[in-house]
Amino acid sequence: MPVADGEKYTHSLFEDDENYSTPLPIGFSLTSGEPLEDGSVWMRYGVNGPVDAATP
Repeated sequence: MPVADGEKYTHSLFEDDENYSTPLPIGFSLTSGEPLEDGSVWMRYGVNGPVDAATP
């Protein structure tokens, strides 16, 4: 399940900014995937929004 939490003390693709973020993780859903000639996959995600802590 792709999620971005913006935590400052872990390695991630996303970093938080106090002016623009909340302490909640943000969920994403895969919208498409495309295999590329070099063997990698280009994956596109839509933003679902904050993830409820009660959601498993």
